[in-house]
Amino acid sequence: MASPLEGKRKALNARVEEGWFSLSKTRYAMGAKAVSSLQYASSMVPLFRVCISELETGRPEFQVVFTDPKEAQDVTDYEDPKSEAPLTPVLRRRPQHHGSPLQSTPPAAPWASPDRDPLTWFGILVPQSLRQAQGSFRGALQIAGEIAELQGRIEWCRTQVQALQKEKQKLLEHTAPGA
Repeated sequence: MASPLEGKRKALNARVEEGWFSLSKTRYAMGAKAVSSLQYASSMVPLFRVCISELETGRPEFQVVFTDPKEAQDVTDYEDPKSEAPLTPVLRRRPQHHGSPLQSTPPAAPWASPDRDPLTWFGILVPQSLRQAQGSFRGALQIAGEIAELQGRIEWCRTQVQALQKEKQKLLEHTAPGA
């Protein structure tokens, strides 16, 4: 398990370095003031979240999940996302022209809003290097989740081995004096 963990750590470092390099290219192309924390939205919503669950064996399991637009609207809500009610269409009254009947319009998709994609905070036409940086950091986040999963497995295996060694030692102590 140690060699896949080392490979994942190298891949994580490579992705993060690639992301920072792409971000520096973007800052060079757009200007340092055009790509800074001043462009962040006033209300940010995470695009990813880390789910932690414990298996019946007691081993924790980590998973990086892309959040649904419904879930992303309220980050403080920690209920089961499957228990939420589906979005219902909203009826809007349009100006009446020539006695036309009311028309219903479906709501705009929440993921289509400009606040949903962080790249739109930096303008409509962003450089390709900014998109590459976003992709690199997303990949790094996925790899970080995989690393956490591997480290959890290693730690669980280590505790299992220690518990078995203690049990073996107790069994040896009970059989050794009577021999």
